[in-house]
Amino acid sequence: MIKSNGKTCVITGVTSGIGEQTAIILASKGFNVIGIGRYKKRCEKTLKKINRVSDSSQILICDLSDQTQIKLITEKIKKEAISIDILINNAGGIFLKRILDKQNIEMTWSVNYLSHFLLTGLLVKNNSLSNNSKIINVSSIAHEKATINFEDISFTKGYNGMKAYGQSKLAMLMWSYSLANKLQNKKISVSSVHPGIIGTRLLSNNGFISPLLNLGLNIVGRNAKWGAENIINTLNSTDNNHCYYHEKKIVESSQFSNNIKYQDQLWKLSEKNLNFTFNN
Repeated sequence: MIKSNGKTCVITGVTSGIGEQTAIILASKGFNVIGIGRYKKRCEKTLKKINRVSDSSQILICDLSDQTQIKLITEKIKKEAISIDILINNAGGIFLKRILDKQNIEMTWSVNYLSHFLLTGLLVKNNSLSNNSKIINVSSIAHEKATINFEDISFTKGYNGMKAYGQSKLAMLMWSYSLANKLQNKKISVSSVHPGIIGTRLLSNNGFISPLLNLGLNIVGRNAKWGAENIINTLNSTDNNHCYYHEKKIVESSQFSNNIKYQDQLWKLSEKNLNFTFNN
């Protein structure tokens, strides 16, 4: 059970990598952490690690590719927390083969981006996120060469796992800019961050070759704690609304990501994909 005192942080993708390390760091600083993970055993394992530094956290099980489960999890969060001070939309993966979710939406688009659009929208709607809350969206340097395939968002033709990943991380960034504008009246700040090239379980959804792929990522990437510290830096910054951080520095994102016309088009497409209106 979440304690009534202290600040509350919700983190998606909490059972490994950056999400897990961020949860541990914030718990050690006195935050009540509500983690979101997909698999029960991994959730239990991560919670044990968090409990070594704090016993005021919990992890809720939710498959972010299932919109029904996301709706249920926001109801649970509302019951557990009076208000959310920080929301970190971190969960993501790379799917080298084209897979569809339960709504027949391509999995990368569904998990990496749409799930967070819906989760955040529901938490705003039920007032779990309110004045002075902070939202951090984890994007990626992969956005720089990406575009949004508005005509075929689920890549029914010519699927490429890395293109789908880049598109989803570009969407996270573009959505951050739009969201910051829409939530100004609630004094909710929104920023996004590329936490670095990190050795994580990002490639764990690709069958028997997943361990080998993750090994390669661990060889070229920095450790998860480094990525988590970059997210914490974003939270600590006093100038973190409308900003995109490349690790610890505020930088200009791609020209495509700053196109207001494309940002509006993305917002409308997202609401259509979810059959959900983001009222703030």
